[in-house]
Order: sequence, then C-alpha cells, then structure tokens
Amino acid sequence: MSLYQELGLRDRRRKRRVWSSIFKALFYLGIIGVLVYYSYQLGWAKAQKEIEQLQARIEGLDEENERLRIEAEQAVTARVAAEDRATAFQRQYEEEVPQGPEKEIMQAVRERLAAGVGPERLAFVVSVAENTENCRPEPVNKRFIVQTQLTTGANGAIGFNDGQITVSGTGTSARTAAGAPEARFDPTQPVRIVITAIGGKETVIEGVLPLHQSLVMGDTVHRFSIAEGNSPGFVVVTERQCAYP
Repeated sequence: MSLYQELGLRDRRRKRRVWSSIFKALFYLGIIGVLVYYSYQLGWAKAQKEIEQLQARIEGLDEENERLRIEAEQAVTARVAAEDRATAFQRQYEEEVPQGPEKEIMQAVRERLAAGVGPERLAFVVSVAENTENCRPEPVNKRFIVQTQLTTGANGAIGFNDGQITVSGTGTSARTAAGAPEARFDPTQPVRIVITAIGGKETVIEGVLPLHQSLVMGDTVHRFSIAEGNSPGFVVVTERQCAYP
C-alpha cells in the first residue's frame, strides 16, 4: 500500500471517529433533552396539581371563614336577644314580685294565713294600719333567772297581762377562770326564750341578747324586749302594749 493510500485510510478512520463521537454526543444530548422535557412535564403537572390543591384549600378556608363569620354573627344576635329577654324578665320580676319591705310584708301575710288567720282579718288590719301607734305610756319591766343545768328553777319565769302570758328561758352556764361551770348563764352565748300565751301556744326565740319579739292577743300587740339584767344570771323583760292593729 502506498503512502498516499495509507494517509487516505487514516483520514477516513479519523472522520468516522469524529462523526461517531458527534453522533454519540447528539444521541446523549437527545436522551438528556427527553429526560429534561419529561422531568419538566412531571414537575409542571405536579406543580399544577399542588396549585389546584392549594386553590381548593383556599376556597375551602374561605367557605369555612364565611361559615364561622355567619355563626359568630348569629351567636352575637342570639346573645343580644338573650340579654334583652333577661332584662325584660328582670324588669317583669321586679315589677311583679315584691322587694324590700313589700317582700317582708307579703312573707308575714303568708305566715299569718298559714297560721290560720282569715284573709278578711288580714285585709282589715292592712286597711286600718297607720304610722302612729296607740300604745300604753308606761312599759312593764320584770326580770327572771335564766335557767342552766345547775339552777333549781326558782324565779325561772315571769307573767304579763294578768298571767295570760308567761316568759321563761334557758342558757349556757358561765365558767370560772378554772373552767368550772357556774349556776348563772353566760350572756355572751345564745339563749332560748319561750313566750307562752294562755292556752299553751308557745313562741320561741333564740340568739344572743338583746332579743325582741311581738305577740298578738285579741286587739292588743305585746312587744317584748329581752336584755341582760344588772344582777348575774338575770334577764330583764320589757313589755309594751299597743292597740292592734
């Protein structure tokens, strides 16, 4: 083979290698391009799906927010309506249900009705009641010994209104400095006072002195005030009689 032919053969081989390299490069570039395009399509589809999901979520949040706003407005409206009803009920209650002195009067009326006093009698008493009272000018003062577990019962009761009313009482024994019980009662402790009307009807009041109680007999109300006496163990009962009603 001549030198010219050998050089031509080498040139052709070189050209084939060059074209082969170019073809391979184009082939790989094509594959890369296809992969890039496919990846782009996948990424775009995924991004589009995520965008749609986000839009759907935003729409759902908007709907939820609107629902909550409506519910909040309804709750406010309901609360305002409830407050208005409560105010109206309170106003009606205050207008229809007695308060203060009226409540006390109605309670006293119910108690007297329950005790058997006729409604006509109560109505009459209310109709003739006045601020001024017709009372005896001089009250009656008497004293008795409050009974304890150590007393014998002497001077343990007093009578008023010609013996038609009897007042007696019991209390807790006072104690010495050493703690031993004494016969006299302890005026710092509650006492039990019993007011007995003729016929055996008793009215009992309990508490720390002084105490007050009224008793109605016929057309007279007997007002009693019970206080600690000047002598140890005694209480003083003051009776004042007034016309009833």
